[in-house]
Amino acid sequence: MSEGEYDKTLRLDRTGDIFVNDQNDAEVIGGHNAVIVELKILLLTIQGEDPFDETHGLRVFEIAGASDAVLEREVRFALQEDDRVVEVNEVDVSGSEANRTRDVDVTVTLTHGKTAQFGVEME
Repeated sequence: MSEGEYDKTLRLDRTGDIFVNDQNDAEVIGGHNAVIVELKILLLTIQGEDPFDETHGLRVFEIAGASDAVLEREVRFALQEDDRVVEVNEVDVSGSEANRTRDVDVTVTLTHGKTAQFGVEME
């Protein structure tokens, strides 16, 4: 699969909402950037929440109140289920378990050989 063969998706803003430009239009992105957006959405989706694919998403009940190691394991598991991810190179969890907000920084190798790095804030 070449980078150009990746699907397109809507661009999201920093808060995860659909990005709307100055002309009040949603923007579509493709390639490497589209994959990163979709992987972020994967990690922010509760498994079972998607009525079209009940296996899509993160097993939230496994990580609720769990240690950073459990969160890392579940993030790796979810990302490995995506057929565009060849390898999960790194998952770095930081933040406070006490306030139930943790930052997860991820590095993955995609099918076209490029490395993708991104972060998500998980509550």
